[in-house]
Amino acid sequence: MTNHYIFSYGSLAHKEVAGISGRTLDFLPAVLKGFKRNFRVLAKSSGFAAAGIEEDRESEILGMMVQVPESELPKFDERESLYDRIEIRKQQLNLLSGEPVPEGHYYLYVPKNPQPPTEQIPLAQSYIDVMLAPFIILNPNWAITLVKTMGDLDKPWVNDRKMPMYSRYPVGIDGDAVDRLLMQTVPDKFAERRDAEDLRVKPELVRSILSTIRFFDIFDYPLTAEEVINYLYKYKKPLHIKELKATLDHLVDSGELVEIKGYFVLSGRESTVETRKTRKFIAEKFWNRAKLYGQYMRSVPFTKMIAVCNNLAYNNPSEQSDIDLFIVVKPGRMWLARFLITLILHFYGVRRYGNKVAGRFCLSFFVTSDKTDMREFELPGEDPYLAYWAKNLRPIFGEKDYLKFREQNKEWLAQYGLSFDDSYKKHMYHYEEGPLKKFSEWLLGGFLGDQFEKLLKATLKKKTLRSMNNLGVNANVIVTDEILKFHNYDRRQEYLERWRKNV
Repeated sequence: MTNHYIFSYGSLAHKEVAGISGRTLDFLPAVLKGFKRNFRVLAKSSGFAAAGIEEDRESEILGMMVQVPESELPKFDERESLYDRIEIRKQQLNLLSGEPVPEGHYYLYVPKNPQPPTEQIPLAQSYIDVMLAPFIILNPNWAITLVKTMGDLDKPWVNDRKMPMYSRYPVGIDGDAVDRLLMQTVPDKFAERRDAEDLRVKPELVRSILSTIRFFDIFDYPLTAEEVINYLYKYKKPLHIKELKATLDHLVDSGELVEIKGYFVLSGRESTVETRKTRKFIAEKFWNRAKLYGQYMRSVPFTKMIAVCNNLAYNNPSEQSDIDLFIVVKPGRMWLARFLITLILHFYGVRRYGNKVAGRFCLSFFVTSDKTDMREFELPGEDPYLAYWAKNLRPIFGEKDYLKFREQNKEWLAQYGLSFDDSYKKHMYHYEEGPLKKFSEWLLGGFLGDQFEKLLKATLKKKTLRSMNNLGVNANVIVTDEILKFHNYDRRQEYLERWRKNV
């Protein structure tokens, strides 16, 4: 097997940071001959100048040979989009350990469009910390040598540690150790470093934070800092949790927000913190019910996925709430699957109907597995409720189909600045289909099932369409062979208008 190494003269030398982008193997401190280091890669979206290099026969730079599986190289190419990857010769490298350079292919990222740092795009201490931290731990003398080969330290340079411009900034870096090293090695240039904390409050980030918190306030749902960054609305720039927390502190200091026990709420809405805590206990009871009856629903033939949505998905139900379900079934068996699930829940007395709501299952949203693109249900313009609904969907059965749902909707969700995460696994059943379900799907998969489907469709569809005549203008009902959506009062437009008014 051929080895592949990237010579890193910047942040890729840090194992934790490198691991964010792709799998790495070995890290070997080394020297590269024939180049000198600068900070002439302007990461405009993040607002700082990253490390760059240029050829210089008389110079050499200290860095890290990072071993990367060949299959992972495209991931690093994507990360280093401001650079081109070139191949370099083994003779240009020496290991600091004195051992021979291992055989393999060796690569270097060179800047596509080098430009010097500016007042608007300065050197960022968070990025320099990541460059130096591994070498300070390995050998402080190596770190001193690295600093001495850093060009452009006389350019604008800001201390952004409290609100890191570098979004991959890891927790636990010893900033004091870095400062001592810089003060010892380049005292005059270090003295010119400016404090950037007061300058880093971004108006667009403030707007996004307040938009997010105000939307969830509609549902009496205050957010922690980690939840704010997870649900941050339409903010697509790289963001570090430290920067978010510093901006939240700024909003607290300015009186826009109040922090109570780690939750951030709008001024005057402090009572929602206790509301959320109370609802969390209610949610535990409802989740136990979902798990208990989920084992019956998942056994229904042609059922591909069952997911909890709306209030319970956020652990935010009241005592009067129902348990909303989103159910995916096999194409061609919509009416049969829905009839059987309805029958089971009605038998156990846990189906919502009429005035029987609290703690019961609401079967208001069924789709076939080829109709899980949420853009079909989106309100014109924007639909934050649906975006958060999709992101926070909590499957209890059908992981394979849920992952297909994610793949189909991730680009749409990204338009809202949101992404899926792995929190869905908390309530997921690891379930192998039993012989009874397999047999029933075989039995009802052909002519017999077609006849049942036809009969149920003729009976239930007619009844459903007749009941639609009594619904108001705010209803959102879809009745087809692929989608059954029964929302007698769709409040998404109401929520959107309330949110826009507050924003």
